Amino acid sequence: MSILSTPTAFRSWALSCAQSSACLGYAMKQLAARSLTDESKRAVACVAVQAVEQVWTTIHGTDKLNKALETAEALLKKKGIDFDADEMEILIEAAVAEFNKTFKSTPLTE
Repeated sequence: MSILSTPTAFRSWALSCAQSSACLGYAMKQLAARSLTDESKRAVACVAVQAVEQVWTTIHGTDKLNKALETAEALLKKKGIDFDADEMEILIEAAVAEFNKTFKSTPLTE
Protein backbone atom coordinates (compact mmCIF):
# COMPACT_ATOMS: atom_id res chain seq x y z
CA MET A 1 0.00 0.00 0.00
CA SER A 2 1.41 3.40 -1.04
CA ILE A 3 1.82 6.25 1.40
CA LEU A 4 -0.23 8.40 -0.99
CA SER A 5 -3.08 5.91 -1.24
CA THR A 6 -5.39 7.73 1.19
CA PRO A 7 -7.13 10.92 0.10
CA THR A 8 -5.86 12.84 3.13
CA ALA A 9 -2.24 11.83 2.51
CA PHE A 10 -2.52 12.72 -1.15
CA ARG A 11 -4.02 16.16 -0.38
CA SER A 12 -1.25 16.84 2.14
CA TRP A 13 1.38 15.82 -0.40
CA ALA A 14 -0.22 17.95 -3.14
CA LEU A 15 -0.47 20.96 -0.81
CA SER A 16 3.17 20.54 0.18
CA CYS A 17 4.22 20.42 -3.50
CA ALA A 18 2.15 23.51 -4.29
CA GLN A 19 3.66 25.43 -1.38
CA SER A 20 7.17 24.41 -2.41
CA SER A 21 6.51 25.51 -5.98
CA ALA A 22 5.13 28.83 -4.83
CA CYS A 23 8.16 29.46 -2.59
CA LEU A 24 10.54 28.50 -5.38
CA GLY A 25 8.71 30.76 -7.84
CA TYR A 26 8.83 33.67 -5.41
CA ALA A 27 12.55 33.14 -4.75
CA MET A 28 13.29 33.01 -8.49
CA LYS A 29 11.31 36.21 -9.04
CA GLN A 30 13.25 37.96 -6.24
CA LEU A 31 16.59 36.80 -7.70
CA ALA A 32 15.60 38.00 -11.16
CA ALA A 33 14.50 41.39 -9.81
CA ARG A 34 17.74 41.75 -7.82
CA SER A 35 19.78 40.86 -10.90
CA LEU A 36 17.96 43.46 -12.99
CA THR A 37 18.41 46.05 -10.26
CA ASP A 38 22.14 45.28 -9.98
CA GLU A 39 22.53 45.55 -13.76
CA SER A 40 20.63 48.85 -13.71
CA LYS A 41 22.93 50.20 -11.01
CA ARG A 42 26.02 49.22 -13.01
CA ALA A 43 24.56 50.82 -16.14
CA VAL A 44 23.70 54.02 -14.26
CA ALA A 45 27.23 54.18 -12.83
CA CYS A 46 28.68 53.92 -16.35
CA VAL A 47 26.34 56.58 -17.69
CA ALA A 48 27.12 58.89 -14.76
CA VAL A 49 30.87 58.52 -15.35
CA GLN A 50 30.50 59.19 -19.07
CA ALA A 51 28.29 62.22 -18.43
CA VAL A 52 30.68 63.71 -15.89
CA GLU A 53 33.67 63.11 -18.18
CA GLN A 54 31.83 64.84 -21.02
CA VAL A 55 30.22 67.76 -19.20
CA TRP A 56 32.43 68.57 -16.21
CA THR A 57 35.83 68.80 -17.87
CA THR A 58 37.24 71.35 -15.42
CA ILE A 59 36.78 69.33 -12.22
CA HIS A 60 38.99 66.49 -11.04
CA GLY A 61 39.43 63.89 -8.30
CA THR A 62 36.98 63.98 -5.41
CA ASP A 63 34.89 66.73 -7.00
CA LYS A 64 34.41 64.61 -10.12
CA LEU A 65 33.54 61.54 -8.01
CA ASN A 66 30.98 63.57 -6.05
CA LYS A 67 29.44 64.87 -9.27
CA ALA A 68 29.18 61.28 -10.59
CA LEU A 69 27.55 60.20 -7.31
CA GLU A 70 25.04 63.07 -7.56
CA THR A 71 24.27 62.16 -11.16
CA ALA A 72 23.86 58.46 -10.35
CA GLU A 73 21.66 59.25 -7.35
CA ALA A 74 19.35 61.41 -9.46
CA LEU A 75 19.06 58.76 -12.17
CA LEU A 76 18.41 55.92 -9.70
CA LYS A 77 15.81 57.92 -7.78
CA LYS A 78 14.07 58.72 -11.07
CA LYS A 79 13.91 54.97 -11.82
CA GLY A 80 12.73 54.18 -8.27
CA ILE A 81 15.76 52.01 -7.50
CA ASP A 82 17.03 51.88 -3.93
CA PHE A 83 20.78 52.17 -3.54
CA ASP A 84 23.52 52.48 -0.98
CA ALA A 85 25.99 55.37 -1.36
CA ASP A 86 28.98 53.13 -0.62
CA GLU A 87 27.81 50.61 -3.22
CA MET A 88 27.40 53.36 -5.81
CA GLU A 89 30.86 54.73 -5.06
CA ILE A 90 32.33 51.28 -5.71
CA LEU A 91 30.35 50.91 -8.95
CA ILE A 92 31.44 54.36 -10.10
CA GLU A 93 35.09 53.64 -9.30
CA ALA A 94 34.79 50.41 -11.30
CA ALA A 95 33.20 52.31 -14.19
CA VAL A 96 36.03 54.88 -14.07
CA ALA A 97 38.62 52.08 -14.17
CA GLU A 98 36.89 50.53 -17.19
CA PHE A 99 36.60 53.94 -18.85
CA ASN A 100 40.31 54.63 -18.31
CA LYS A 101 41.28 51.15 -19.50
CA THR A 102 39.25 51.57 -22.70
CA PHE A 103 40.42 55.13 -23.25
CA LYS A 104 44.10 54.23 -22.82
CA SER A 105 43.91 51.14 -25.04
CA THR A 106 42.12 52.90 -27.92
CA PRO A 107 44.56 54.59 -30.29
CA LEU A 108 43.70 58.10 -31.40
CA THR A 109 43.04 58.54 -35.11
CA GLU A 110 43.10 61.76 -36.97
